[in-house]
Amino acid sequence: MLSWVRGWRESREAAAALRERAPGAAELVDAVRNAGGRKTGSLCVYGDFFGRPYDNVHRAIAATLDPEGCALIGFDDHETLRVWDPEGIHIGAGEFRVERASKVRWEWYSYGDPRTPENLYFIEHRVVGDNVEASTNSRPSSFNPHLSRPAIELLDGLA
Repeated sequence: MLSWVRGWRESREAAAALRERAPGAAELVDAVRNAGGRKTGSLCVYGDFFGRPYDNVHRAIAATLDPEGCALIGFDDHETLRVWDPEGIHIGAGEFRVERASKVRWEWYSYGDPRTPENLYFIEHRVVGDNVEASTNSRPSSFNPHLSRPAIELLDGLA
């Protein structure tokens, strides 16, 4: 068998195994791809907005499965959203919502600065028991996440 054919087959088998291991992440990736970037809005994770409410507008433009088994979603200003164990996925032209996830990590480069490792920031929300814990490497922030809120929403302020 030609080596590139064997490599392609192994790659397809690895992708299928990853989709089987992380079905929620695979479903989220498919939903983002099918939506085609039609929904825009401000990012809200377990009730915590990124920045001031409705001050930022984001659009998902790409999605793939990360080898870790999380959904990796790329946004229009080089931001990245990683989502582990998503459930309750509602994504289409008019909504972008994930009801639950065990962990959500938002990464962005400092706006207006060069895209270098020292300018890469994150906010991470992780479900621990009946609570959501948030952490960041950015400036001090006050987080107030609630497990009763969706894990992820893109909100346009018109609701």
